Amino acid sequence: MLPSFIESVKVISLVRSTDRRSRIGRHLKETLKLEQFEYHDAKGPDHPDVRRLFESGLVQRFPPCFRCGKLECGNDECNNVLTGGLVANFATYLDLWRNIAASGKVTLVLEDDVVIHPWARRVLARLDRDVSRGRIDMSREQPRLLRLGWALGPEHKRWARYRTNEDVRMSNPAQVLTPGYARALIERFEMINQTSDVFAHKIAVRPGEATTVFPPIASDLSWSTGEVESTLHPKQIRAQWLEKHGTPEEAERHRALANSQVGHMFHRPVLITGHPRCGTGFAAALCRQVGLDVGHEDDGRHGLSSWMMAADADENPWALSPVARRRRALHWDVLIHVVRDLQSAIPSVMRENEHAGESFEFRRKHILASFGCDIAEFPSPVERAARSLVYWNRMVRELNPDIVLRLGGDVHDFVAQLRFHGLPVVEPASLDLSPVNKDKKYRGKQFPLPVVTAADWRDVGNETKEMLREEARIIGCQLPFVFQSETRSGTPAKTDMKPDR
Repeated sequence: MLPSFIESVKVISLVRSTDRRSRIGRHLKETLKLEQFEYHDAKGPDHPDVRRLFESGLVQRFPPCFRCGKLECGNDECNNVLTGGLVANFATYLDLWRNIAASGKVTLVLEDDVVIHPWARRVLARLDRDVSRGRIDMSREQPRLLRLGWALGPEHKRWARYRTNEDVRMSNPAQVLTPGYARALIERFEMINQTSDVFAHKIAVRPGEATTVFPPIASDLSWSTGEVESTLHPKQIRAQWLEKHGTPEEAERHRALANSQVGHMFHRPVLITGHPRCGTGFAAALCRQVGLDVGHEDDGRHGLSSWMMAADADENPWALSPVARRRRALHWDVLIHVVRDLQSAIPSVMRENEHAGESFEFRRKHILASFGCDIAEFPSPVERAARSLVYWNRMVRELNPDIVLRLGGDVHDFVAQLRFHGLPVVEPASLDLSPVNKDKKYRGKQFPLPVVTAADWRDVGNETKEMLREEARIIGCQLPFVFQSETRSGTPAKTDMKPDR
């Protein structure tokens, strides 16, 4: 039996969560003898209301952390960014509060992964008595929140003494709201700069408006135990549950899914990127010489340099630290694009393509996704390298770099630009401008640079040549001599053997 003051029951659930809906119906009947309730359809991250909240500027963006207001708090596990799932959850509750306010009914709100504990009816009977005797005002117009259940913990005890106070608990799994409190939540809402539970149970509450009931009558299955998958974002606790009760394959798949989600944003002043074999290692070393701690494929206090960061990959396969794992989890102040003379770069890229197949496939995948061109379809090694260079540099330019560092250019001008952007550079007595990783080994073996002949250059397709001419103009370098001769003589160039798709 529910307390007499509860006039409506709503269960928050995604329409597609059929398994959850099937379970909650049985569970409420078994534990509370409750058969009459309504589903309040939850919103997913792709819901139009969620997009509108982001587009209207009503969602706080990183930086800073929406929890502590800092760029870095020292805890890489902290969920410091409001993801689409969290915003969708808040949008769901905004809609629910409007619904309760309009209904005029005191409403018990449950989430569809709620667990009602065996002592619930005893606690609810005592709560009903307190309300009937006027100790807790649950009249419809009174702003009142009852916190009934939260994440499983030491307070969930069968024989714990019944008591109430105003201690804050994040009670989204089970709560009661009066229409008066639902209206208050709507009136006090300005923007999404916290999660829905923190807003409703902590930030928006005025003194005397909320009552927390002990022992809690409910907990949940996604956050507390991982018995069901979270609908907000994948959690490692689900993988742990699957390890014990499912299969290793299921656990590993879920762990990979959880790792691919961005729940924590890193901030570094500097990000350097460009095409592989075009100077990202040199740029990182140069930055370190002028006082900036910049790692190469690794984290540094001031930032990192990684050619993989040009792509928005789920996982950068050669990242040496969590910060370098994926671009979407990094916020930077200054983006540096490092470029190299095309005539010297293309042979190096050809060698990379031939002896580092994983590197080639990584670039191929992201170039195809971004531009619809499969660079593997070009039979000429020169043309595959040229297309990779041009497209990868285009990907970087789409990020609007603040500084372009061209190998062989004026490094003192580069240092001046770093200083202009507010970076704490120092003036060293001298700079070591030696190439970095020039004699790179592939699987422990060195290979000579391929020789690109005039005939090889001439065999490059016409469209690719035009792309190289445009690239040379943008980065300010000379074209291969054969290209210059063709341009002057008007010699017709052959068409591509494999066109863009």
